[in-house]
Amino acid sequence: MLSDIIDAAAGRCVNNLALPLSVKKVEALPPEKSLSPFYIRMMVQDKPGVLADVTAIMRDLRISIQSLLQKGRSEAAPVPVVFITHDTSEKSLADAVARLKKLPAVLEAPCVIRILP
Repeated sequence: MLSDIIDAAAGRCVNNLALPLSVKKVEALPPEKSLSPFYIRMMVQDKPGVLADVTAIMRDLRISIQSLLQKGRSEAAPVPVVFITHDTSEKSLADAVARLKKLPAVLEAPCVIRILP
């Protein structure tokens, strides 16, 4: 249950199953060494050059794109653009998001989700 996970994380381990149980702290990898693929969704204006600007940022930060999806075509309404990256560092991705947010055609902060193995 979720409450068991919360208790274990808080150090309140109640071992009802009589199984060996231990909780230990581990050091997190620094952001430049933590590699994984990421899901990125952003709402953009649908006009020529927007995708080129977005992918140029990815290129400059050496973030490889595994897949890309852009649906819809609307002169007036924003359209979603969705990327799945290959393994990249958390730091590179954070730098990319900071740059993407500054593009005039990106209408809201990108939604980013780490994809776990």
